[in-house]
Amino acid sequence: MVRLGEQRASHPSLARRLAAIRGNSGTPAALDAPVAVQGADGTTWITIEAEIVRHLAGVREGTAPEPSALAASAKAAQSFSYSDVRELRIAAGASGRTVLTIVCADGRVRSMPLRQADVARVQATLDRVDHLLVPATPGDATPWVISVALSASLAAAGLVFQSPAVTALFVVTAILPSPGATLAA
Repeated sequence: MVRLGEQRASHPSLARRLAAIRGNSGTPAALDAPVAVQGADGTTWITIEAEIVRHLAGVREGTAPEPSALAASAKAAQSFSYSDVRELRIAAGASGRTVLTIVCADGRVRSMPLRQADVARVQATLDRVDHLLVPATPGDATPWVISVALSASLAAAGLVFQSPAVTALFVVTAILPSPGATLAA
């Protein structure tokens, strides 16, 4: 997703520049085999495969780290084709933990805290699939901008009409924007 500041920046972000360099240097080596990464909580997994990325939650303990076995064992499974993924990255989470994050074109975000021992392996895998991601465009940010603007307006209305519950609800949806959450609120 294109960040608001990136839309107004005079230069593309470092991630965009690196993607352009990789794109111009030829196609990177393909992913040899699917990579399954267990989250720090022990029940969440992300599998990075040749054509899709999966976010799996509620995986039973002891399940073999094979993508098909993990998907069958998961209580909730979501698959994303690379054409729908705008960002697949490792970042520092709010609690200071390292987090693997999937951001889709429609605004869905799935994150999973990583164990420190897995960070280098996951980053090496991301380097091999980065060229498969479709770069975000300024149009991808439109639902996010509308969501923030609508939430901020409704939070202001809550203040005017002295409704702390409405104000708090829409302040939260403005801070953590999601078009679906804003509409639901």
